[in-house]
Amino acid sequence: MPRIVIAVFLFLSFFRVQAQDKEYVIFRNDKWVIPHSAQQGETLFQLARRYHVPPAMLADANGLDYQDGLKRDSIVYIPVGAFNQLSREPANIDDSRRLYYKVGEHDNLFRISRYAGVSQKQVQEWNSLPDNSISEGQELMVGWLLYDATQNPVYTTPGKTETPVSKAPPNTVNTQKGITKLPDGTTIIPVKDTMQEDSLSEIEKEYLAQTNNDVNVFEEKGTAVFFDMSGVSSKGVYYGFHNTAGKGTIIKVYNPGTDRTVYVKIIGPVPGTKQYYNSIMGISGAAKKELQVRENKMWAELRYKP
Repeated sequence: MPRIVIAVFLFLSFFRVQAQDKEYVIFRNDKWVIPHSAQQGETLFQLARRYHVPPAMLADANGLDYQDGLKRDSIVYIPVGAFNQLSREPANIDDSRRLYYKVGEHDNLFRISRYAGVSQKQVQEWNSLPDNSISEGQELMVGWLLYDATQNPVYTTPGKTETPVSKAPPNTVNTQKGITKLPDGTTIIPVKDTMQEDSLSEIEKEYLAQTNNDVNVFEEKGTAVFFDMSGVSSKGVYYGFHNTAGKGTIIKVYNPGTDRTVYVKIIGPVPGTKQYYNSIMGISGAAKKELQVRENKMWAELRYKP
């Protein structure tokens, strides 16, 4: 193979790899979003996991229902915020992509840095800018985005129906929920797993007792901030601040971006400092590993006794 052909091939391969490591944000309704062109087989939940976005937020941003299918080549707007946006390069770069913004006619560096959540100086350093002057069409790096490349679309053959993973035995009759009666008169009754309760942690049992087995709960969504509480948290127990949940209340904290949950015991109200501005709760930093969070804040969904 001629050298010039090899060189062109290597250049195109490098360019293709580099392009795959980028995501571009645009302004939509005064918020940053990523326009994503839906591919065959992609689902709403798949995109939510890939881009670490709460599924409900992704659905609302696009006027979709969870059951709606995604039409091929339709544009899905991916929200960008505390739940998936990083202001520093993560330790594992394979779990993220660089975030870029193309400068518009009336943009300035102050506005862009505000949406990036960093100082103008930081944006200048990322892009080797000698000053705060920018021009229309210029591409600026504005941070990093959490990205799960394992959430790839599932392709199916047109006109072919997928076979269910499991089926009930042939010629069976379903009676009560969970009970199956076979033609020979045999009745199959599922046996309750008596070990399930014993597998729960003490703090989870306490949460279930407070909320009547997760029935009487108040739900809340917003930004949670992590704080340093080294040497205080007991093993498996995390502490936190909340303005309405009383001291001793156990809050179930769910991270929809990583599908991880922890239980947090409230020790007091949220401090009125700059660190907690516009947040709904504070969580001891020891919970970051369990929730698979790198930043000092995340989008959280809470459940607790009202």
